[in-house]
Amino acid sequence: KSNIVYYSRKHFHSLNVQMICDSDCRILNVNAKYGGATHDAFIWEKIASTNCINIQSSSMARTRVAIENTFGRLKNRWRCLCKDRTLHYAPVKCAKIITACCVLHNLAIEFNIPEPEPAEIENPNLAMTISEHIFQENTIGDGLIRGRAIRSILVDKINRLHT
Repeated sequence: KSNIVYYSRKHFHSLNVQMICDSDCRILNVNAKYGGATHDAFIWEKIASTNCINIQSSSMARTRVAIENTFGRLKNRWRCLCKDRTLHYAPVKCAKIITACCVLHNLAIEFNIPEPEPAEIENPNLAMTISEHIFQENTIGDGLIRGRAIRSILVDKINRLHT
């Protein structure tokens, strides 16, 4: 019966992720604990009652563009978050994956790691814009190689912060 909590009005299983971002698409807060059947108003009411937040609808309307842009950029960078890609894990693990993607998204913004171009995602045989000399289209596991290279870049930049 708890499965019904995750079955959204759009007729698929999902999580309803509440997110707060700034105008630069940096994610300031993420809450991925609610099932897809949970209405947005319920989540906002819970947050407002626990954090004493007074949010007016006119303010929410002005910031909707920023959050929608942030969701788009997040899904563009981390394709596992798109609705056509399914995370085959329990909801708690999916929430952790979503949170990890948000942290990595912020790190990528902080370290100016470019986002993949939409055309690159649709057609992986197109030339890559990120350090072409590192990422060459010559193996079956290109996505894995690119992912590891980007991870190495981020780890290197984070390590330099601590030295």
